[in-house]
Amino acid sequence: MPCIAQPGRLSQKKFYRHVIFFRFKTGRLRGFWRRGTVIRMANSIPIADIRARLRGRSASVIEGPTLTQAAVAIVLAEHAGDAHALLIKRTERPGDPWSGHMAFPGGHREPHESDLFLTAARETLEEVGIDLHRQAEPIGRLDDIRAQSNRPLDMLIRPFVCAATEDLTLRLNAAEVHSTLWVPLSALDRDETRGAYRHESEGATMSYPAYVYAGFTIWGLTYRMIQGLLQALRQPL
Repeated sequence: MPCIAQPGRLSQKKFYRHVIFFRFKTGRLRGFWRRGTVIRMANSIPIADIRARLRGRSASVIEGPTLTQAAVAIVLAEHAGDAHALLIKRTERPGDPWSGHMAFPGGHREPHESDLFLTAARETLEEVGIDLHRQAEPIGRLDDIRAQSNRPLDMLIRPFVCAATEDLTLRLNAAEVHSTLWVPLSALDRDETRGAYRHESEGATMSYPAYVYAGFTIWGLTYRMIQGLLQALRQPL
């Protein structure tokens, strides 16, 4: 698993250890990945820029009653000036509408939690072993989104953006997390990572926008959250 060697930075040694193969093509660095891998892309997005654009930003809030509330943590670490976000591949489980999906650590709010950041922190600790209170700095939040699925849902999800402040060692909860991926945000802001995901439901095939990156397809709620983050980063300071 990648670790952080300096506050909020991926170590050069561990960065390259996890890259299985590299090749150059048309001037761009490409690679094949394995569990927990990261690679470097051009047009970097530093965490300092993300912090500056999210500082003081008013995120939209979904008003009105909902059956459930949930929160996720977009955990960022930096390598060579480029912010990488931690994604998890969820363990496949019967009855779970997001079984096997690429996602951010997170989950449902518990009755005793006074705010949704506590939810994001608890779920992140349970799923990947990162303590957001000790090992990361909240730097902003994105707009609330409403969950969608092939069955009726009434759930809002609040994404929190956090920057790592110390070395991170991931400890995966195998019951919930199959594997992890550190993905550079700069890669997701490139046309070549745009694709589609085809999903079959009740005899019909639907096509959804997606990021296709290093053999992983990121779609649905996670795609919408990444889109929201990249759109926020495009706003002038």
